[in-house]
Amino acid sequence: MRRTTTVLAAGALLGGVLVPASAEAAAPSWKVARYDAKAGFDGVAAINGKNVWVVGGGSGRAHTWRFDGRRWTEPALPAAYRKIDFSAVAGSAPDNVWAFGSVGRGTQVALRWDGRAWRAVHTWKITAPVVGAVVNGPKDVWAYGSATDFLTFSTYHFDGRTWTHPRMGFQMSAGSVASAKDLWVTAHDRTGAVPKPVVARWNGKSWAQVKLPALPVERQHQTELSAIAARSSSDVWVAGTRYVKDGPDLALRPIALHWNGRAWKRLDPPGKNAVVSLASDGSGGVWASTTFHLYHYAKGRWTQAKLPARKGKTLRVAQLSRVPGGTSVWGSGDYIWGRLPSTAGAIIRY
Repeated sequence: MRRTTTVLAAGALLGGVLVPASAEAAAPSWKVARYDAKAGFDGVAAINGKNVWVVGGGSGRAHTWRFDGRRWTEPALPAAYRKIDFSAVAGSAPDNVWAFGSVGRGTQVALRWDGRAWRAVHTWKITAPVVGAVVNGPKDVWAYGSATDFLTFSTYHFDGRTWTHPRMGFQMSAGSVASAKDLWVTAHDRTGAVPKPVVARWNGKSWAQVKLPALPVERQHQTELSAIAARSSSDVWVAGTRYVKDGPDLALRPIALHWNGRAWKRLDPPGKNAVVSLASDGSGGVWASTTFHLYHYAKGRWTQAKLPARKGKTLRVAQLSRVPGGTSVWGSGDYIWGRLPSTAGAIIRY
C-alpha cells in the first residue's frame, strides 16, 4: 500500500496513548495509529486518506471513530443505538459509510453516515449478526452473514431505495470492489451435501461465477475462501483455509490464489493459520493476515511483516483495509495480554 505522509500533531492523545509526530515520519512500516486499553475495535474502513472509520465498543457503550488525516474524532450515534454491538463497517465515499450491528438478541441494524451524522436506515428481525459488508456506491450495498437458515443472517442488497434478499445460489463470505461495475466476492455454495468454495463477480445487474481450479479436499472438508482483495479485473487475490492431515485429526493451513485476468495461480502464504483478511498493496502484491502474523507478497515471494510490539502482549490483526488508489493500509485488532482475557484495542497503519 502507498506510504502515507500524514503525520499526527505532536502531542496528540490517541485513546489514552501519546503518539509522537516523529513516529509517522519514519520509513514505511506498520505502526500503531490508535491504542485503547478500554475499547475493542470491531472493524476498519479506509474510505480515503482523510476518512478512515473504526467501529467498536468500550466502557459499556458503542463508539465510532473517524481519522481525518490528522486527528481522531468520535461522531455521536443516535441515542437508541448507543449500545449497539457493532460487527462491520464499509463505505464508498465520505458521505456514504455504513455500519452494522446487533441490538438485543434479535435485531440487526444498518446505520449510515451521510457526511454529517449517523442515521439508522434499516433493521432486520434476525438473530445472528451481519459479519461483513461491501459498498459499491449509494445504490449498491451488500450485507452478509454466516449461513442460510432462517435463524441466521444471509445476504441482503440495497439499491438506493429498498433492501432485498436475493437468491444467488451461494452465501457471501467477503467482498471487494475493483471498479464501479466490477464487485468481487468469495462465497460458499451450500446447495450440495458439502459446501463448495465460490468466487463470483457482480456487474451491477447480475452475478457470474469465476471458475476455480481444483482445490484441496481432506476427509470431505473443502477449502474455504473467506477473504478477497480486488484491485482491478486482472489483479484479484482470494484466500482462506485448507485442511491437512495431522495424525488422526485435521489441521488448518493458509491458502491463497491470484487472478491475473486469465487464470488463477496458487500462492499460499507460509505459516500454520488460515488467512482471515486480505488487502492489495496497490502494486500487484497483497497483504495477508493470519490473525497472529501478517505477510506481504511482492516480487514473487512472501515475507513476514514486522508488527509493532508491546512487551508481554501479542497483536492479533482481524481486518485489513486499503486506502483506494494508493498503498496505505489500515488494520484493526487487539493486543492480548499474557493472561487472557485482558486485551487492548489496536488500530495499525502502513
